[in-house]
Amino acid sequence: MDTQLLRTFLEVARTRHFGRAAAALYLTQSAVSARIRQLEDAVGAPLLERNRREVRLTAAGERFAGHAAELLASWSQICREARLAAGSGDGITLGAPAALWEGGLAEALALPFAAQPALALDAVTAPPAVLVQRVLDGTLDLAFVSQPPAGEGLATRLYGVQEWLLVAGTRGADGPIDIEAGPPLPDAGEAASSPRRVASVPLARELLLHGGGPAWLPAALAVPLLDAGRLTRLDEVGICRLSIHALHARRSPRLVTVLALLEQPQA
Repeated sequence: MDTQLLRTFLEVARTRHFGRAAAALYLTQSAVSARIRQLEDAVGAPLLERNRREVRLTAAGERFAGHAAELLASWSQICREARLAAGSGDGITLGAPAALWEGGLAEALALPFAAQPALALDAVTAPPAVLVQRVLDGTLDLAFVSQPPAGEGLATRLYGVQEWLLVAGTRGADGPIDIEAGPPLPDAGEAASSPRRVASVPLARELLLHGGGPAWLPAALAVPLLDAGRLTRLDEVGICRLSIHALHARRSPRLVTVLALLEQPQA
């Protein structure tokens, strides 16, 4: 079984939309459709019901979704253990939502990993709820989230702060754009139109440049576009300093490796 087919199916199941799933996976919508058809052919049953407004899971799709998530988690664990057994040295699996990776977390982690070149790495992108569950079930050593959950067996620590700016496009007045795991949009009252919810910061940027907003963008991405006059700043809100928290199991078998990584200076 091609694990990419499973990942694509789970993203469509999560977003209930082929276009949003394609954006989150950095694929074209036709590629997502082709993968779903290939998966349904392999399974021998329709997994999704499609109409103009939304995508729904069939009864077979509902049952398949739980098994698909378990298969992916098992596959990740198997691959990591195989790499370590082959002599890759110590290793760690970590993950974060797309918005945090794209908001500056990838750059912040560059120096800690450069300081430990022998450390095997398996990095994933997933929604916060999925990351927390994977930390709990032991298939993820470390997760980065903006809103840490409370729970026994979990340890959290502040890892860093990202600066985000509230901006709008200059070409129109489309509805607000809510980025998953990013700062919450300001409450505009009952008259506000429903936000478009996306997982990808680059997708939100393109929607802003071709339409309206408002939306939060990481300052490093927003400032050049503001300077070029392609976006406008909504100054009444100011800057959002989004706290990034590292989350791990208190009794992780790789706790020493996790703590050593977190103690390294950031880039």
